[in-house]
Amino acid sequence: MNEIFADTLYFAAVINPKDQWHISSLEIEPLLETAYLVTTEAIVMEFLNFFAKYPASLKRAAVNLTYDLWTGESVEVVPHTQEIFFDAACGSTNPDSTKVTA
Repeated sequence: MNEIFADTLYFAAVINPKDQWHISSLEIEPLLETAYLVTTEAIVMEFLNFFAKYPASLKRAAVNLTYDLWTGESVEVVPHTQEIFFDAACGSTNPDSTKVTA
């Protein structure tokens, strides 16, 4: 089974029919039926924050999709940890090693 990383753009496009990528997101759904989606808690937070300014119906859709992500068998939501954050941002899991000195 292929692993595919899904980000905020994909999740937003799936639930918002007015999104410029909505049709494309629906067109790839058959490819995703045999795939394992991977995303992160940070992306899920960004996705939910993105829809904070939208009407209640889209907020509800965002919450429902988030629930599906956490309970789905073909999706892995990677937990957000300080180590992952610093490794991604600075290339080291040690925050002290990333300090900039004059």
